[in-house]
Amino acid sequence: MPRIHAPETRWFDDFAIGETFYIPSRTMTDALFAAFQLASGDNDPIHYDIEFCKERGHPAMLAHGLQVFIQTAAGAGNFPQQTADSLVALLSFPAKCITRFMLVIPPIRGWKSSN
Repeated sequence: MPRIHAPETRWFDDFAIGETFYIPSRTMTDALFAAFQLASGDNDPIHYDIEFCKERGHPAMLAHGLQVFIQTAAGAGNFPQQTADSLVALLSFPAKCITRFMLVIPPIRGWKSSN
């Protein structure tokens, strides 16, 4: 398999506010619906039973909210290839989850907030 050319790594300082990163379009197929249903464990027929959907006035199955969300995640485009080395540096980033909804991130040496 030929190797895909990876762009030169960009670090967070290399980005400008307002830059746009395009995500290729995707067709949501029955196979993608089935794979997400299997991975998520969400067995609501609105996501996998076309007849059930039509009986309720929908022309097709409805995607899971998270399924739609992950199609728009930064990893779905070329952003990860541009930031590969800088993101690997975050592997040693100290953080801990102290409740279900709060992430504590200690200050990073040498980083100054713009706020």
